[in-house]
Amino acid sequence: HDLRRAGLSKVFVGLESGCPSQLARYRKGFTTGDAARAIAVLRDAGLPCEYGFIPFDPLMSLNELQESLDFVKTHRLVNHVSAVYKELRIHDGIGYIDLIRTAETEEGTRILGALDFDAQEYGVERYGDGDVEFIRQTMGPWCQVGYRLYYLLRIYTQYARTPGPPASDAWKVRDLCRVTVHAVRLCEFGTLRRLVDLLKEQGRAHRKTASLMLEAELHRRQCLRTLSDGLTGSHALPQVCEIGGEVLQYLKGSDTYLDDLASVAERC
Repeated sequence: HDLRRAGLSKVFVGLESGCPSQLARYRKGFTTGDAARAIAVLRDAGLPCEYGFIPFDPLMSLNELQESLDFVKTHRLVNHVSAVYKELRIHDGIGYIDLIRTAETEEGTRILGALDFDAQEYGVERYGDGDVEFIRQTMGPWCQVGYRLYYLLRIYTQYARTPGPPASDAWKVRDLCRVTVHAVRLCEFGTLRRLVDLLKEQGRAHRKTASLMLEAELHRRQCLRTLSDGLTGSHALPQVCEIGGEVLQYLKGSDTYLDDLASVAERC
């Protein structure tokens, strides 16, 4: 409360995971209990918060992923995480590499790829857990298709200055974009949870997985069409031109991906 009175308007928390064993691998230095208390304090103070979330790392298990997603749901963080799907980036020199090298030796498999000298970051050949790798191969490309547009909307709604009074067109556009960001997050989070449940109940059911992803993509496209329709009549605003252009580019560019999903669902 003192910080709020002093002018603090927003807090970014590097939560990264809601799973104790994953937090330990990340060497975060706090527990899920600590995180839960921090969330409660910030919520009680009425401070807007964004939580960093990196639910995927090469050494994780399916149970760990489910535990992390359960934490997010329990503490009502879905609309406050920076992104639902994000993989840990393996930079050269971090202690996590030692854990991977040990796992590679014990399991006789290759996890890390080559080092990108410019980025000082390792590629990832595959995840250690086959079920998690299956989700990664399923969710990763789907989220990547819409990431540029999602990132633009997130930055615009959270950090850009909005001119005019709250009833102006600029604020209406911002509110519409915020609703869209929340809808996309909920779609991605729900899809990820359903994939985990599907794997636990039926294994790698390719046909049902393809059908699930097709349903998710159609839902996401509907959210973006609603946004596009809502932007009509506000074209005088510079940000509308940029956002509207990105929406149209996404809808056109994702047609091939949508066709591929439909084709896989029919073939399986």
